[in-house]
Amino acid sequence: MRRDAALTAGADLALDPADPNMKTKMNDFLGMKGVEIVADATGVPDAIPTAMSLACDAGQVVVVGSPRGKAKDVNFYDDLHRRYIEVTGAHGNMLFEAAHTRLAGAWDVNKAQRWLLSTLAKGRLNLNGLITHRIAPEQLGVAYEGLLKKKDEYLSVVMRWK
Repeated sequence: MRRDAALTAGADLALDPADPNMKTKMNDFLGMKGVEIVADATGVPDAIPTAMSLACDAGQVVVVGSPRGKAKDVNFYDDLHRRYIEVTGAHGNMLFEAAHTRLAGAWDVNKAQRWLLSTLAKGRLNLNGLITHRIAPEQLGVAYEGLLKKKDEYLSVVMRWK
């Protein structure tokens, strides 16, 4: 469901992480080894090492999905230090500080906003299909539980403040 939603929203490629040829397919599609920025929105701790492996050397991994628990099989020396990977949480204010420029490229808030607005304006990105639930404020607890425990049903929630 999530890969289909990503393709409908405008993604060029959606790969199955269980596919043993996933990295090869990604690199072939991109014509290069790894990507500059990997955003992990799964909320699954064990997805973080996979996200790190998809980044290019000196790439960045942004953890968006609020994973709970501990990841296994992280080799901090080989997977982080030797490859100069930057792993960042997306819930802190530093992400939106205009003066904060990423070490692994020029992705600051201004570049990210220009890319997002341009992509939306061109119709290249459509966020409508990514919203699975629209709720009233009193339904917030149910929605939170759904996002946490019913990942096949809940992708994103928009609250209607009326």
